[in-house]
Amino acid sequence: MARGRGRKPTQQPAPPRTAGRRAVPVNFRDDPGSGEELDFTPLDEHSADEDVQRPISPASVEPVAGSAASTRPVTPSERASEPSRSRTAPDIDFFFECGSKAPPVSRTLCKLCRANGIDLRQGAGSFSASTSNGPLRNHLLSRHKDPYLQKCREMRWKVPALASETGTAPVPHGTQHPPFSQEALIQHLLNFIVADDQRIPFTDAQKRVMKGDSNSHLVGRHVMVTHGNFRGYRGRVKSTIGEKRVFVELEALLQRPQILDISSLHIIADESLQHPRPRELLTDFTYPLEPAPPPGTLAGFLFPGYPLPDSQPSIPYPAPFRAQTPAIAGPSTPLPNLEDIPMTPAWNPSSQTPRRGNDASSPYWLRDGCFANMRLSLRLINTKPNFHKGEHEDKCGEFKGVVGDVVKVQLGFKVLEVPFPYLIPERPECKSQVVTAFTGPHKGSQFRIKEFGEEFCGCSILRSTTLLRKVDVKIATNELVVT
Repeated sequence: MARGRGRKPTQQPAPPRTAGRRAVPVNFRDDPGSGEELDFTPLDEHSADEDVQRPISPASVEPVAGSAASTRPVTPSERASEPSRSRTAPDIDFFFECGSKAPPVSRTLCKLCRANGIDLRQGAGSFSASTSNGPLRNHLLSRHKDPYLQKCREMRWKVPALASETGTAPVPHGTQHPPFSQEALIQHLLNFIVADDQRIPFTDAQKRVMKGDSNSHLVGRHVMVTHGNFRGYRGRVKSTIGEKRVFVELEALLQRPQILDISSLHIIADESLQHPRPRELLTDFTYPLEPAPPPGTLAGFLFPGYPLPDSQPSIPYPAPFRAQTPAIAGPSTPLPNLEDIPMTPAWNPSSQTPRRGNDASSPYWLRDGCFANMRLSLRLINTKPNFHKGEHEDKCGEFKGVVGDVVKVQLGFKVLEVPFPYLIPERPECKSQVVTAFTGPHKGSQFRIKEFGEEFCGCSILRSTTLLRKVDVKIATNELVVT
């Protein structure tokens, strides 16, 4: 015990060096005096089997005798503060001074910006240490494109900028593209379809466009409907639909287009107010039409080529009766012409009693501005089968206005546009009715009937201020319309 106190402990010899523990020499890319960064390639300093046997190395190790070089191991704090970049981005390591996230925190700086005298404090070439390679490369391409790409080509670095340049072969000098034309495009498409045997399913509309529409010549023509719900209406063809139908913009429906069959239309050759001649249909076959009013009459002037309804119901008329006088000698009185003999229709027990006022003329006087916004009663007559197939026959509606050649009449909750020939004014039938005079010196004035008569009515002014109304004027019954 006493002898052991004075003795010094023997120093353990250092473990022998192996090939895996040799220090890696420092590689200088260029002259360090030029301000460029040194490349310390991080390699594993220990072998796999040596890590298990070797104890934790101290902060400093004495040099081994006979060693050609002596190295000082780097402490853990110094190793953590060294900036490192991925070996897959050598261009970033070459052109930037990489910053550090560990204290002391530093920023990544562009070497080219600093060499050009740019103040890095302004943020032009200064980036955060966590900035990825993409923004750094964008900075080099935007501010130092030529030296950056030249260096990448010399060092054969695989960067995205060079990959995009080599991805597309350059166009040979002198090669010119032909000018674009629709014919050339169609020809190229046909060549592709034939070469590749492509079967493209075309719709019917596309096939008509490709082969040409056979009814395209009808667009813009002035036509008139010959049968159907809109028989007698005039309009203009706006477009074609298929092979048998067209879009017609009817004048009587406030420019609202309707889909009609071509066979139900005929072209109005002359669009003036004269009678259209000849009456040629859109198709080749003939279609029987009702006779139009002659051009010399008022109806022919207002409705050129317009089929008017019959003035009397369709009742069979018997042959005219002529009483024969026995032949006597001497000169005889000549019989009148057949056109001059009035014909009376035969009595039909199933026919209805004619309504009072059915012999009235069509209310063309509604065009006068004095009847605007007035509530007048109008009755529809002789609508079978030309107007809506007689659905509104003998119905009474309220006058709403005039649009062109038709009258807007409200029947219940809907408003119809009825041509003038299918309307007559509703005449009064008893006293106390409010009426309006549509002709004569009192045209446009409203009255109340005090004395009713078949020929004349005693009327008092509707806006009279007297409490006891009296007969102010007598007006013919056929000149009044119920309000």
